[in-house]
Amino acid sequence: MDTPTSPPTALPTIAPAVEAPSSNQQPLQKIAMMDTNHGWAVGYVEGGMTAPILFTSDGGVSWLDRTPPGLATGMGNNSPAAFFQSVERAWLAYATPAGQPVVWNTQDSGQNWTASQAIDLSGIPMEFFFPSDLGFLDDQFGWIIGHLGAGMSHDYIAVLTTADGGSTWQRRSDPDSAPEIQACQKSGLIFTSPEDGWLAGDCPGLMPPLFLYQTKDGGLSWSRVSLPAGEGMPDELVGHLGDQCGVIQLATISPGDVFLTLRC
Repeated sequence: MDTPTSPPTALPTIAPAVEAPSSNQQPLQKIAMMDTNHGWAVGYVEGGMTAPILFTSDGGVSWLDRTPPGLATGMGNNSPAAFFQSVERAWLAYATPAGQPVVWNTQDSGQNWTASQAIDLSGIPMEFFFPSDLGFLDDQFGWIIGHLGAGMSHDYIAVLTTADGGSTWQRRSDPDSAPEIQACQKSGLIFTSPEDGWLAGDCPGLMPPLFLYQTKDGGLSWSRVSLPAGEGMPDELVGHLGDQCGVIQLATISPGDVFLTLRC
């Protein structure tokens, strides 16, 4: 993998979205309604185009294209990592071949977008930056996974967090500082506080235990989680769940509680 040598530089920060109607036949791959009338969606396109961000104010009868401009990235069918918090507030990040990714945010329903400072990934090997699992705990604290490369049953990632609403992002873990979390295709990252987070993977048969790690220091270090045995389940079976099962979803169902969905 190539290693970038030049430090990242800041990009222009304010960009008005294109106020263009989208066809009602536009396929949607993700939709998040904030109330009866207002909602967000990620469109689906073929042929290597950037997936559009859409907004409705009439219950989905019509959609406006609210995609930040100038996002041709050369990464194929480029679907963003997106987190829609409210009618007004959203964040998103698109894949880039390498170099200087940013996270966009809006506070006016996508009419204008602000780019974060370029994320500093200098000094670590990377083939590309493919974002996933973008989320926010509140208006200020958020997280994202940056997938940097893959091979030999490994999904090389950086875990990034923000404490200022997405204006700047700090690298908390990367392939060099956290080699223990680089195996397995990652399937989820959530934080229940700025310190406490959970990272899951979906790789049945790669290792005996499930790929499930926890951090208690904001992502700087990770420890494997051992699940308790259920009623009537022998401890030996829990210790070998990873032989046949993977975690396909992480979710919070109440403050501090984490819900796992397994695929076996």
